Amino acid sequence: MCGIAGTVYNHNFFYGSEVRPEELNKVLDSFKNEDINSDQLLDLSWKYKSNCNFIRYCKSKKEKVEISKFVSEINNLINKKRIELPKIDKTIFNKKYKTAKKDYSNLEDVYWFLKDEIEKQINTIDQLTEKKL
Repeated sequence: MCGIAGTVYNHNFFYGSEVRPEELNKVLDSFKNEDINSDQLLDLSWKYKSNCNFIRYCKSKKEKVEISKFVSEINNLINKKRIELPKIDKTIFNKKYKTAKKDYSNLEDVYWFLKDEIEKQINTIDQLTEKKL
């Protein structure tokens, strides 16, 4: 969003990393299959916040639906982790607990990036332009 706002004043546009919803879903599947760790999911979600993805998101109803489904799936995983986390015996499975706690935190950040942050950006633009995106 900062990049988009800055573009209005100096006409410099930082395109950023292009990330498609299909890539997010593929990485999520890999995470659920325990092929990758949650850091990789978090990193890709962070990259999705770039200008090019935000503009594409705003223009595409299909992308909004795909991201909404992705966010819903992330929310389901968060709820599942929230239930599982207290059940892990930290005294016996300390490493497993730390990993699960980190995964939980990363999933919350993914949710925040792709749900709360996008909505916040859209609301800010709506207020500045007095138009609905």
